[in-house]
Amino acid sequence: REAAMEAASLSDDWEPGSEIQVESVQLPAGGVVVHHQDVWHGSDRNKSMDRPRRALGVHLVRSDVQFIEEHGDFNVNYIYGRYKMRGSKELHQDFFPITYARGTDDPQRSSYLAAYCPVCSD
Repeated sequence: REAAMEAASLSDDWEPGSEIQVESVQLPAGGVVVHHQDVWHGSDRNKSMDRPRRALGVHLVRSDVQFIEEHGDFNVNYIYGRYKMRGSKELHQDFFPITYARGTDDPQRSSYLAAYCPVCSD
């Protein structure tokens, strides 16, 4: 709880005195948790002395999302900043493939995905 309060104090959206709800989730081996990107999350240290912890993170974003320029510079963090292409605000499909498109105005699925899922045709 103390760590959550400290993290909240660093956020522009947090108002001092507002409540923070802290939930602890215990997952079995091979378990999965899904949450919104704005949920503060983390995990305790791996307490096993003989088994490494494996994790897979998947981030889904809309196809119209772009990097935001502020004060003449792009405010990119250590997670997404490594994917920022010089001279562009776009999220490059090599890093952020379009996996689903809804409606006729949306771009179609990234073409190279067919090699990984031949039965997933448009």
